[in-house]
Amino acid sequence: MAAFFSAVDRLLRGEGEFSAAPQLTDVERAPVRTQLLIIVLFGVAYGAVMGSYGGLAGDGWKQALLSAIKVPFLFTVTFALCLPSFFVLNALAGLAHDFRRVLTALLAFQAIAALVLSAVAPITFLFNVSTDFYQLMILWNGVAFGIATLTGHAMMRRLYRALIAGNPRHRLLYRVWMGLYIFVGIEMGWVLRPFIGDPNLPVQFFRRGAWGNAQGFSFWGHNLAFMRVKAAAGFAARCSVCAGSQSSAPSAASSRRFTLRTNARFINAHPCCNRVPSSPHVASRR
Repeated sequence: MAAFFSAVDRLLRGEGEFSAAPQLTDVERAPVRTQLLIIVLFGVAYGAVMGSYGGLAGDGWKQALLSAIKVPFLFTVTFALCLPSFFVLNALAGLAHDFRRVLTALLAFQAIAALVLSAVAPITFLFNVSTDFYQLMILWNGVAFGIATLTGHAMMRRLYRALIAGNPRHRLLYRVWMGLYIFVGIEMGWVLRPFIGDPNLPVQFFRRGAWGNAQGFSFWGHNLAFMRVKAAAGFAARCSVCAGSQSSAPSAASSRRFTLRTNARFINAHPCCNRVPSSPHVASRR
């Protein structure tokens, strides 16, 4: 136990194997299991607090237990999914001999994030007992995870500094890891929801539709759908012109011209309309 808390202290201070330029002997002594234990224990601590938002009465304790499992599961599974491909990229770049130090940096990133989450757990508990606004709790926990991620990123960047000084190719792979980890982490977070648990819904490990795409990525789908709707409106307007419709009001015609201008690439591909209506506003742009 003393060795465990000594490793936590060195991690927080950035000393020994967690210093900016560690000695090779320090790196080789850095036990992977100790770093994983830090991630699991402190992740469980924050998850239990986060999941206790609805209280522990009734089935509330079940949500706290599930959240305590999910937070370290989120960290470790995301790491396990990203690690094989990242190792292959390091090997292809001729950096496999540095991978022991790279692994220490990657695990330190997650360990620091778990430590920061456990540090803000008292604030999360205060929010739990003082508000019943579920959306606020979602926002706060998102902020907490964001702060933890940025702090872990700062630690990883400091540990990577010596690696980049030794071989500049580490800089590119560092960026690849951050992009890969964030991408997979968002998708895993979406799959594992709910983490907090809405008190008005039954306790469940996976929410319905858990295996769909992450909400953050559906942003692009919404935008593409919006563009398709606008393009369809433009098509309909042009088809009415082709059919000889003369009943459009001036405001509708103005709206149609705006749609034609902003969606020209989509409209010009319409099979039944290959000409622009004879309007001075549109003709001047032909």
